[in-house]
Amino acid sequence: MSVSVHIERVIVHGASIADAQRGEFVRTLTDELARLIGDRRLADARGSASLARLAAPAIRIEGGTARLARAVAGSVAASLGREIRR
Repeated sequence: MSVSVHIERVIVHGASIADAQRGEFVRTLTDELARLIGDRRLADARGSASLARLAAPAIRIEGGTARLARAVAGSVAASLGREIRR
C-alpha cells in the first residue's frame, strides 16, 4: 500500500520565510514529511482518507529554515496520523 499526500498550501503563522529560503523550506518539509510518514506506517492505516483541511498543532519557531520545516513536518505527520486512524 502507498500513501499519496498533496499539499496545496502551508500557512505558518508567526514566521517569515524569505523568498530565497522558500526552496530550502519546501525541500526540507517534503523530505522530512516523507520520512515521518514512512516511519509511522500511515500506509498501513485502515481504509483510505481524504482530508480537505488539516490543522496541525502549534510548534516552537526557533532556529533556521530547515529546523522550521522539520518542525512543521512533524506537526503535520502527527495530525495526519490521528485523522487517518479515526
